[in-house]
Amino acid sequence: ADLDFVNAHNRLIYGPGQGPMWWLLVFCGVIESFRFKELGLAFEKLTLENAGDLNFGKGFLPKTEEGRVQMKIKELKNGRLAMLAVSGCLTQGVAFDAHHFPFT
Repeated sequence: ADLDFVNAHNRLIYGPGQGPMWWLLVFCGVIESFRFKELGLAFEKLTLENAGDLNFGKGFLPKTEEGRVQMKIKELKNGRLAMLAVSGCLTQGVAFDAHHFPFT
């Protein structure tokens, strides 16, 4: 069978420690391990203000506190909308047996 989004995960792991999905796991693990240095091993410095913040793009935030809060709210709403859109596409693809994009 062809590689599609239904079987992609299992087909991209060739064995323990082999395949591109393992490299993705290592990459994400390295990024997350830098958070231990900032937040402590027990995440004692974790707050609602710094949750999920990897310090990328701080220079693009507005300069005022109200502007920063508004931008964070916009980003949360945009991320949630994107997650709903992707899950809807995947669900329809499985439901209608159209496993390749575009779903026609």
